[in-house]
Amino acid sequence: MAKPRLERVEALKRFLNDFPQSPQKEQATYQLALSYQNQNERVAALFEFLANFPETSLKEQAHLQVALAAADNEKKAASLREFVRQFPTSKLRAEAEYQLTLTVPAGGERQAAQESFVKAYPRSAGTNQLCQLLIDAFSRAKPVDEARLNAIIDIYVDGAGDTMTLGGYTLNQRAGRLNTVAELLATAEVMLDKALALIQQALTLAGEKEAPRTKTIYLTTLGRVFYRLKNYDQAERELTRAVQTGGTEGDGQAQLFLGKMYEARQEYGAALNAYCAASELASSEDLTSSLERVYQKTYGSLSGLQDRLDATYKARPKRFEAGHYSRTATLEPARVTLAELFTGAECGPCVVADLVFDGLAERYDRKTVAVLVYHLHVPGPDPMTNPDAIARATYYGVDGTPTAFMDGRSVHVAVGSSSLAAKLFSDFTGILEARIAVAPGATLTGFRAKVNGQRIVVKGAAVVEAGARGTATKATLHVALVQEIVRYTGSNGVRFHGFVVRKLLGPPTGLVLQPGTVTSFSDSVNIATLADTLDEYLVAYEKKLSSERSPFSFQDKATRLDAAKMLVVAFVQGDKTKEILQAVVVNPER
Repeated sequence: MAKPRLERVEALKRFLNDFPQSPQKEQATYQLALSYQNQNERVAALFEFLANFPETSLKEQAHLQVALAAADNEKKAASLREFVRQFPTSKLRAEAEYQLTLTVPAGGERQAAQESFVKAYPRSAGTNQLCQLLIDAFSRAKPVDEARLNAIIDIYVDGAGDTMTLGGYTLNQRAGRLNTVAELLATAEVMLDKALALIQQALTLAGEKEAPRTKTIYLTTLGRVFYRLKNYDQAERELTRAVQTGGTEGDGQAQLFLGKMYEARQEYGAALNAYCAASELASSEDLTSSLERVYQKTYGSLSGLQDRLDATYKARPKRFEAGHYSRTATLEPARVTLAELFTGAECGPCVVADLVFDGLAERYDRKTVAVLVYHLHVPGPDPMTNPDAIARATYYGVDGTPTAFMDGRSVHVAVGSSSLAAKLFSDFTGILEARIAVAPGATLTGFRAKVNGQRIVVKGAAVVEAGARGTATKATLHVALVQEIVRYTGSNGVRFHGFVVRKLLGPPTGLVLQPGTVTSFSDSVNIATLADTLDEYLVAYEKKLSSERSPFSFQDKATRLDAAKMLVVAFVQGDKTKEILQAVVVNPER
């Protein structure tokens, strides 16, 4: 079940075929039905499941999933109400009622429905998220209805779970919710005395055994509240404590509000240093505007700001030494392995994988390992995302980020502190270096890319060996146009993104190869036109998000492309096993 979606579907089908009498057949059939992405296929599979297992203990779950797959909100609401009528005592009733609130038109009507839900189901799984949304909305509404807001705060805080033990640390869940409320009140600049009392209570509950990262967050919130109260001396003390407690895993918010505090005291040099330090850890519209405002006040223009930020970022200590790999195998032709990563600039847990892939590009020359990085709108909007990256994720059945593949095989990616990068790097190099010694199953010849102004022309040929593994169904040639470095800082603080896939050339699903037959490839792309196309896609995505949520626009669409700074990566993939049979990296000729 941990496999990407498409692999999961195939694995479940194989399981049901190989073990038709298994006691797990019912569960596997249900999971297979849920794995279908197409709504019509999923509903049909669920109804078939209910028909084949009429006495199943999963009946209520299946009926709820059918209701959730309805085509639009009106039909979904009707289906959910029918579920509640049909199963009035179901343990899933709260989930159905929660989903019903999401079908109500956004605005005051939905808020009222959500408010009724959290009062009726204060311990429901959906209550946590809804309370946060309501506290945020009610605290921003002017004038603030304090009685209404306090009622939701009480439900939210009282619903906290017990203190958990994580390794040598504890996690007091009530303290976490108190911190969240204090942060939301501070952001809205309302009920600040209450916010102060709540965050102080959170720190008391957290105690000495709370993880440094968590304590850093609480101290940051305390400093933010003092800043909002204009108690700058106390704000400086608490925010400085937050920075010291966080160490190398610091919180960009602590540095941001230190900068705001210094700016309020007109200490612009200290404010600039704090804002620059914050930019190493994260990015936001607030930080960008604050940094530019103080930099311009100090130097009279924004000239040199980006160079300063680049230098500061590059000067950060490395998490590990990548070293340099020298090939010792004598295979002819030599295998070029392919490392692929699906990541996102808003994905905090992706930082470890991002660092590791930077290390792979440093360790191996391009005749040994090819690196491709696809950006997705996961968990938040990423301007380096494009339709071809999404299509590639769909091909692999990628459900989230970070997800990595080595020569087409899914590999485990550790998430968490960037201190994990060295271990993950060692794991990945071990996998790649074992693959380097395997004979390739395809040959790529004559691949060249020629730059003519802003146009890149790519030509070459490929042949897959007859009987190569994974080619029983077919093998395909894929050609990726890659930007070596993109400078963009999202909320996870990564400033330089390497080997970003901007477009897949040729047929969208790859050029089908016939075993033993040489197939020629030829395609071209105008980089200026591509930049416009990427920009159009992002504008449409902004409009979509704005219509579904609140007004949204990218700070930077990161669509500046230069034909002289692109790479081409061609690779052959067996579509049955997804195994990469051979790859090649091409530096365009100028």
